[in-house]
Amino acid sequence: MAGCPSINSPRNVYHYFLEDFFSHKLVIAFGVAFAITRLTYGLVEVSTTLCTIEKYASILLVTKGFIELIMLWAPLVIFRFFDMVERASINPCFEIYVYVFTLTEFVLLVLEIVWCSGYYTEMKSTCNSADPNWKVHFGNFVISQTVIDGLVWIGTIFSLCFRMFDIDYANHKNDMNRDSSEHANS
Repeated sequence: MAGCPSINSPRNVYHYFLEDFFSHKLVIAFGVAFAITRLTYGLVEVSTTLCTIEKYASILLVTKGFIELIMLWAPLVIFRFFDMVERASINPCFEIYVYVFTLTEFVLLVLEIVWCSGYYTEMKSTCNSADPNWKVHFGNFVISQTVIDGLVWIGTIFSLCFRMFDIDYANHKNDMNRDSSEHANS
């Protein structure tokens, strides 16, 4: 198919995305801080709330924070510390691991959206009657986390699609790889 524009293979896009995005220390630092904040706030709410609906939301938040911390950020911090992000990104086992993590995160995002759209107003009325000192701050925090998760998903999908179909990006990366392999052989 001469003359037809080629697209990057999904495996190459995935490899370069991990290399480019997750090799930055600032991204990893914010991600770890974000996951720890979710986990901590969720654990505090699980142990202190009197409202059943709010307890379910805090369990969801704890689950999401724990999975992000253990399945995503801990391995990336270790890979970054030992400068192994590039090696890990070409490992097929790690690729499957990332796909499983992505599927898990997507399911949790859907659960967050369902909770926010279905139980937020019910939580405001039920929890206020169960505890007179109850405030809506936690519900707003969960909604903000859901919005942030959705924006991260949209941004990631946009970035991956852009890299998949951008011919100049593919040529630039191929030229860089060719140059680095020529230097290694000389």
